[in-house]
Amino acid sequence: MVEERIREVFAGVGAEGLLHAVPIGGESGREEVAFGTRSAADEVAVGADEPVVIASIFKVLLVLEFARQVAAGQLDPRERVRVTAADRLGGWGTAGCADDVELSLRDLAFFAISVSDNSAADLLLAQVGLDTVRLLAEELRLDGTRIVGGPRDVLQSMLTEAGARDEREFALRYPALPDERKRRMSVLDPSRTNASTPREITRLLRLVWRDEAGPPDAARRCGN
Repeated sequence: MVEERIREVFAGVGAEGLLHAVPIGGESGREEVAFGTRSAADEVAVGADEPVVIASIFKVLLVLEFARQVAAGQLDPRERVRVTAADRLGGWGTAGCADDVELSLRDLAFFAISVSDNSAADLLLAQVGLDTVRLLAEELRLDGTRIVGGPRDVLQSMLTEAGARDEREFALRYPALPDERKRRMSVLDPSRTNASTPREITRLLRLVWRDEAGPPDAARRCGN
């Protein structure tokens, strides 16, 4: 079976892996997937319903909700936002800028989804609203998906648990922490941080691809 071969691959590199793959759709009735051709009605599932930390995958829901609010006329995508030193979380895009930058909400969404810009995602979340992202997950029947906050909330949980005041102090303290304490950090625990299941993530991506996650214009904005 395909699933058994995948488990062997994971075991061969000493990893525990979860996977879910389904056809997006099409008219051929059959689609190519890893390790062979299967019926379009089939799926490949390895621990597909196990909760897992989703980290930056949460940004797909965030940008989708932004796009839905734009389509509904609730947000102006051209509204300007200034990203300052206080907003920087490190990483790519505006998160790594040395100077303040100003850009539109739709460009925040672009950076959040294209290069996983943490600063852009945090500022976009402040506009969109954490509760509305949670409600979107409920609307899409992602019952096993939990959103506790944005990148800054996740970072703050790490700082608090490491007893660090900022990222610089965290970088010094973290290597010295006992391995057991590192494994207990909430950022690694699906019950205490942003989490979902492989099956629900494929459901989300499938809905976006098929323009079924909201008005077609919203899905196109999210996909772009």
